[in-house]
Amino acid sequence: MPGSFPGQEIFSKFKILPAHQFHLTKEAKRKDDPLIFKELVKEINDNSKELIFIPVNQTNYHWSLLVFEVKTKCFYHWDTLGGANDKKEVRQNNGWECGVAVIAIIKRIREKYNDSMKNIELGGFGFKQEREKLRKAYLQENN
Repeated sequence: MPGSFPGQEIFSKFKILPAHQFHLTKEAKRKDDPLIFKELVKEINDNSKELIFIPVNQTNYHWSLLVFEVKTKCFYHWDTLGGANDKKEVRQNNGWECGVAVIAIIKRIREKYNDSMKNIELGGFGFKQEREKLRKAYLQENN
């Protein structure tokens, strides 16, 4: 099922779309496959959710995160390389932690979200520490 992941039922007001869905929509030409765009619109207009997380990949280069707030119909974009948005508190200082950054940003937004994205502040991140936390959690789950 699009947007599902293990443990999602705990966070039922959030949905994570598979990254390929945004990529397919971006690359598709409506005349080739008009259903791809309609599927994305259907997924983000899910009134049973409050936030829709959409990981975005610039092919073979970089990951960033779109967050769609369903009730306001607004998109928010977090890009740790900067320049693509105005969220100055979230920056990476190397070329390999953007995937970890997307996961960490999703976790932080889920923790801090309280009915509005307007004034959400994520604070600084230590991506090395975030990566270690994810690694430990993964090892615990898979041993």
